[in-house]
Order: sequence, then C-alpha cells, then structure tokens
Amino acid sequence: MNIDLDLKVKLFNEYLENGGIEKIVFPDLLKDLLKVKSLPNGKVDPRTVSPLVNAAMLA
Repeated sequence: MNIDLDLKVKLFNEYLENGGIEKIVFPDLLKDLLKVKSLPNGKVDPRTVSPLVNAAMLA
C-alpha cells in the first residue's frame, strides 16, 4: 500500500494530537517535525521532511 506524503503527514499529525507526542523520546525527531512546511498549494513540501520524520511516519 502506497500512501502519499500528504496523507502520511495528516495521519501522523492526528496521532501526535491524540497523545502520541508524549511517546516521542527523540529530541531530534521533535526538532525535525517543526521543520516540516507546506507549499503554497497546501501540500507538504517534501524537501522539508527529513529521513527521521519519514521513518517515524512509517513506524
């Protein structure tokens, strides 16, 4: 199953908002999450998604 980046970010954001943020023990992941930005069209800018964030969204 191939989920596009925007959907992965949306689902991961929902997870974080529902208590998942408390389970993150890696400060670097939190820093990288803050760097994720959107493009003017509302889609996630893939250049701002670090490998660490991408791996966390796949976990």
